[in-house]
Amino acid sequence: MAAGGGLFCAVRRPQRYQERTVLVEMAETEIVERYRLSGERISWLVEQFRGDVERDTTRSCPLAAETQVTLRLRRGLFVSF
Repeated sequence: MAAGGGLFCAVRRPQRYQERTVLVEMAETEIVERYRLSGERISWLVEQFRGDVERDTTRSCPLAAETQVTLRLRRGLFVSF
């Protein structure tokens, strides 16, 4: 006899998403400490690369351009846009 319906499967835990920081809520000294650039310079980079990093999709929730730029600055991957 085969058990049906997946009665003995592990219960899936709900997904937890990491909270992303927004530059507006951070002090200028904290921005410079974290990203090694000023908030004004990061905003300029976001505007320069907005068209390259934004995704036009309705299937998923894409990351904002600001989030993508700041994540790449933190990881040192900025040159690989």
